[in-house]
Amino acid sequence: MWGTDNTTGKSCTNRQGTMSSELAPLCGRLMRILRDVSVDLAARHIKGEDNDLADGLSRHMWEFTAAD
Repeated sequence: MWGTDNTTGKSCTNRQGTMSSELAPLCGRLMRILRDVSVDLAARHIKGEDNDLADGLSRHMWEFTAAD
């Protein structure tokens, strides 16, 4: 089970595809990879206000060096 606040990602995962012509190739590739490695993936929605950790990580200004 994958928890996400991204409703598009949730829908693509649970429906195993998308109507979006831009996302269809990516969703298809993901579904083929998961099938090839015998992984059954499902997603559940996490409300944005309940997703403090991800929000905090995505808003942090990370500093990277050439070694990264």
